[in-house]
Amino acid sequence: MIKDIIELLSNDEQSLSTPLLKTKVFAKRIGNASLYNWVTQELNGYDPHGQIPIYRLAKVNPYAVLTANDYSYQADQPLPLSLFNDEIIQGILKFKIDSGIKAIEEIASGKNGNTIIKPFGADFDAMLTREAQKNGAKFQISNTRVMLTTSEFTNVVGKIRSKLLDLILEVEAEYPNLEKELNDNVSKEEINKSITNIMAQINITTNGQGNVITAGNNNIVKTNINVLKGDIESFKDELKKNNVSLEDIDEIASIVISEEPTATGFGLGVNGWMSKMLTKSIDGSWEIGIATAGGILVEVLKKFYGL
Repeated sequence: MIKDIIELLSNDEQSLSTPLLKTKVFAKRIGNASLYNWVTQELNGYDPHGQIPIYRLAKVNPYAVLTANDYSYQADQPLPLSLFNDEIIQGILKFKIDSGIKAIEEIASGKNGNTIIKPFGADFDAMLTREAQKNGAKFQISNTRVMLTTSEFTNVVGKIRSKLLDLILEVEAEYPNLEKELNDNVSKEEINKSITNIMAQINITTNGQGNVITAGNNNIVKTNINVLKGDIESFKDELKKNNVSLEDIDEIASIVISEEPTATGFGLGVNGWMSKMLTKSIDGSWEIGIATAGGILVEVLKKFYGL
């Protein structure tokens, strides 16, 4: 079984599910709870409110809509992190990839787009606004979200593969005839102690980043938005797919045809329309969550303008 796992891990085009499952069987047979639990979590995913290995933390870029007054919007601005304390900053920047390996590999494939959006909720926006205004900001914050590329998911897959391969190679080096030794009733306690030591040496552990900030929407929006630059029909089709009413679609279509974005963001007409749509999301007349709504609108508009 050890040689089979090594062969599977050595082929980076092979899904990690199979070698992880084989390792799970191996861990169960020898009674190694630490290895069994680690592999199970890599297969099934980690508790989003619990601890997660450091290698499953991804780099992100935070953005938000900054509102200076009722009529002035700055869309898709980098979130000014200097206004917040370290706890809030770490809660925003430390994106935890807690999904099971199959879901991670699916996102890493890029089939659904190369960018991922994680929106936060309106309650989180309100908290950020309070903190920012305490530190002198004159604007309100909404549509807070982080964006990351699928390469972060590819990196996680590579790190899991590398750690598991390192472990299995070390086990093979220490016990070249492991299966025979197990059949000959060699002490499983000794083997398990050795495996646990190896896991510690190569930092295979579920200890790591705990939950920092849980406020917000846990949905992930994959940005597989099919809008061609300047193509009004694909622009309207994408909005229709996201349940925007025909009346609202016609309104924004007439705006984008005649209005170009400014140096600091979208034009006044677009920002006014977005404000109306976010209000509809809040009061339920547009059946989509406010955090998701803002992310979708910004991405569709950016695609149309070629930004």
